[in-house]
Amino acid sequence: MKKITTLACLFFLSIGTAYATDTPVAKVGDRIITDTELQRILKSTPYGGDKAMGALPTMSHKEYSYILEGTINAELLYKKALESGINKEESLKKEVEGYRNSILASLYRNKLMDSIKLDDKDVAYFAVEKGLAEKEAESMAKAKRMKKLLGETREKLAKKQQVKFIDGIESKKIKDVKQSDILVSSKNFTIRLHDVAERVKFHAETDSILTVISPMFQLKLFTQAAKDDGLEKAPRFLANAQSFEKNLIISLYREKLQKDFQPSEKEIAEFLKHNSHLLEKPRVVSATMIVTKTEAEAKKLRAKALKGENFYELAKKNSIAPNAKQTVGVIGTMEIGTRPLTSLDLTLVSMKSGEITQPIKGDKGYSIFRLEQISKQVKREKSKLDEMVKRIFVEAKMRSYLGNLWKSEKVEVYVSNLKK
Repeated sequence: MKKITTLACLFFLSIGTAYATDTPVAKVGDRIITDTELQRILKSTPYGGDKAMGALPTMSHKEYSYILEGTINAELLYKKALESGINKEESLKKEVEGYRNSILASLYRNKLMDSIKLDDKDVAYFAVEKGLAEKEAESMAKAKRMKKLLGETREKLAKKQQVKFIDGIESKKIKDVKQSDILVSSKNFTIRLHDVAERVKFHAETDSILTVISPMFQLKLFTQAAKDDGLEKAPRFLANAQSFEKNLIISLYREKLQKDFQPSEKEIAEFLKHNSHLLEKPRVVSATMIVTKTEAEAKKLRAKALKGENFYELAKKNSIAPNAKQTVGVIGTMEIGTRPLTSLDLTLVSMKSGEITQPIKGDKGYSIFRLEQISKQVKREKSKLDEMVKRIFVEAKMRSYLGNLWKSEKVEVYVSNLKK
């Protein structure tokens, strides 16, 4: 297996279906990942392709590798998640069922919308009376017809489902009912107050109970109607529901790992002991530099600068750094503290503006730096520091965990088939 890049985070969880005739680019167990699948994953992101035209986007090799690695990681986590039994948890089953029902209800609503046939009178009313353009008039006419159709359909389905409401529901307020009270019953479903707990949070106790349960009532009716019409057997729905469940399982398992990978207070303290640069926020430094071939030359130029000669002129005339004549030695700003401190970093943070370093040996010769400006020293808040260290720990452990899975699961990447 050829390693692609650093192990990517699971940003791309759109796990597609392999195409038997498509070019395979990787294998995880029995799962074949194909080129077209990766192209379609990119298309499902905000950056991918012309969705209206159905065109697949053009990916750079870096994007392609990132998506492939993310897809492989997702497959590995899915396999381990199933082994852990996380897919059998009731909370997950409930969320999957909720998603399936919302999609089914949406499909049924779309079916109703598609059944609407407008005539010239419908459109003319909004075009002539309201002064709207033709497309806007059609949209408004369809919305009006849809509103009426929804009302008629709810009434028809409620009768079919033999719906019964709690006595006096029209006048009941939230405060008048208990969490376990059955507000709506039918052949296939019931609605209690605790079923709409999330919506209750956004209402006052004096609000009408009908206002609270109305969305769920329609959802339940339309979901059952969609099932009666066989929409839950549609291939597109099944693929959508399967993809959602798979992505949810991966996400929940990843969250579990992140909790397991949390460092202890002792580990945090030990980490900071060896990474003391993180105790402070990065300091912004601006400096000017002269590079010479020998240490003797650097010392000579430093002495001249200390006696008052113009540092910029000295850099322009003597520095062997690329473009020194144009930049006159100015190297702009840099951040100190984003990585373990080097000897140069330690020197610069100990200096005052205008001071010049001793010659420092480098790959191209000897350098002297004059500090122009440096931002103030600011310590990080302990809570934010701990949070940052925890994130570093979790990310490192996740990379290690996934790296081990790549080896143990014998992931194969078909390098010769990868997009160049």
